[in-house]
Amino acid sequence: MTLTAKMCPGVDRVPERVTILMAAPPTTDQSRQGLELARRLRADGVAVFIFFYSDGVLHMRSTGLETLAASGVQLYACFESCRRHGISIDNNVVILGGLITLAGLIETSDTLEAFT
Repeated sequence: MTLTAKMCPGVDRVPERVTILMAAPPTTDQSRQGLELARRLRADGVAVFIFFYSDGVLHMRSTGLETLAASGVQLYACFESCRRHGISIDNNVVILGGLITLAGLIETSDTLEAFT
């Protein structure tokens, strides 16, 4: 599959770095679309960062994150959202951070895609 600018609306060129804000819980279509976008972008050599926020941290309880991380997708989770959902991160796959972390990812990315 060839990456096109259409994969990231509003971007007129192929991005080199994409941040995905995942606030949708794992059972939603938005979540599936966001994770599929991450897989496709990464397969085409794009640096992909996913920041799980709000109900998106429920992904920490699902399988498949190891596969994403192994493909080179960098995974982050909001520590406050994890605390609110009673989720503890005890793996080397997901990095805990806050909104400052998200701001840094956005600042250094070519585009932000949000799935809420």
